[in-house]
Amino acid sequence: MNVVVALILFSAAVTFLAVKTRAAGVALLSGVFCALLLCAVVTGLPGAIADGTQFVGNQGAEIANAATSGDSSR
Repeated sequence: MNVVVALILFSAAVTFLAVKTRAAGVALLSGVFCALLLCAVVTGLPGAIADGTQFVGNQGAEIANAATSGDSSR
């Protein structure tokens, strides 16, 4: 994940420098690359959130089952 963030920052810096030097082709290509990387990172975010909430839900279900079954081993 850190590599992707570094690539996004590098691409954004290249885009900024290309715009300042008025190199339209380089600015366009690096801007598109930056946008694609950003979309790839954001696409993985909902899956990570779902995994985290599923883990919390599973732990809560185990605690609820133990409380209702009268299991005193915990």
